[in-house]
Amino acid sequence: PALPPSIQGLAFLANAPLKAVQEEEYRAEGETSAIEVFLDGTYRVTDAFELSAGLRFTREDLTSGYRVINSATPSTIGFILSASPNVAFAPTNGQRESSDTYTSVVGRLVGRYTFSPTFNGYASIARGRRPNSIVVDATQTTFLDEETMWNYEVGVKGLWLDKRVSWNAAAFTYDYSNFQTTIIDPTNPGRFIPSDGGNATGRGFEVALQGAVTRDLTVFTSYGFTDATFDDTGDNGQRQQFAGNSFRLTAKHTLALGARYDFDLGTLGRFHLSPVYQYKSKHYFEDNNANFGGSLSQGAFGLVNLRFGWRSSSDRYELSAYVDNLLDKEYLVDAGNIGGNFGIPTFIAGSPRFWGVSGAVRF
Repeated sequence: PALPPSIQGLAFLANAPLKAVQEEEYRAEGETSAIEVFLDGTYRVTDAFELSAGLRFTREDLTSGYRVINSATPSTIGFILSASPNVAFAPTNGQRESSDTYTSVVGRLVGRYTFSPTFNGYASIARGRRPNSIVVDATQTTFLDEETMWNYEVGVKGLWLDKRVSWNAAAFTYDYSNFQTTIIDPTNPGRFIPSDGGNATGRGFEVALQGAVTRDLTVFTSYGFTDATFDDTGDNGQRQQFAGNSFRLTAKHTLALGARYDFDLGTLGRFHLSPVYQYKSKHYFEDNNANFGGSLSQGAFGLVNLRFGWRSSSDRYELSAYVDNLLDKEYLVDAGNIGGNFGIPTFIAGSPRFWGVSGAVRF
């Protein structure tokens, strides 16, 4: 079969007299020292309206290092690589290191208004960040600016039917700058490098509902929609490498349905049963939305979990049990990772059917 593009350059090694064992090692190190000062408070403007605000200042000293431990013996392959001790990792001739100092400010402002005892709303604006980073390898040092995000959100919460039903809804949008990700090296298509991924935008909403059908039966549901993609162009007006791509691990649709049934056994105690169904739509495991025949994305799937238990009438004794992934659904929680950079992605499978029991005695 054809080699992955990232290692096709090694095709010349086919049928070469390789060593029986070739050991190479690299070590990446990092150290962060930080000082933070923050302030947060709430001011009640009226009986119905209040404002909350927070501010955080951060100063960070970052140091990153990289070192390759060369193979103990030369990587002789006939006459091809006899001058180099390594095949996979280029020698660094000792520790390569770089440092820098960064400062940042993040914060939030939230307004809350109580329309009635059973209905209230809020609006917020917040600035968040992912710290600057320094990435050192055998040939170069990459300084990444901090990734910043402005988040805007509005929401409402309420109670219905004599407080037997509770609900909430929220809509949000967030704007990213300097989104930190990994891209293909434009000078070496077989190499992946950390990079400022440019600008990105996310929009969505969430709704949740919980209600008491009877004294013993409660049902609940929630739904979330998130459309988070890289913008078509960056600050310079040029088309971005990941234009239109979805964020990794971000499903557009999520859904949960569940119930809890409590049954009073009188002097024998109380029994409860809670089934829950959770759904996620298709999502990718890499920002480049690579698919490799579908292996670097997870199609839509749902899981069924079950909880049940018993508690004595005195609340002294309790037995409970659970089953996660009741239908033994096969799915992935991640894929790609370091191996994905070389065209040989690794995979992390979701947990199969898993059950457990527990007991408690209160004194």
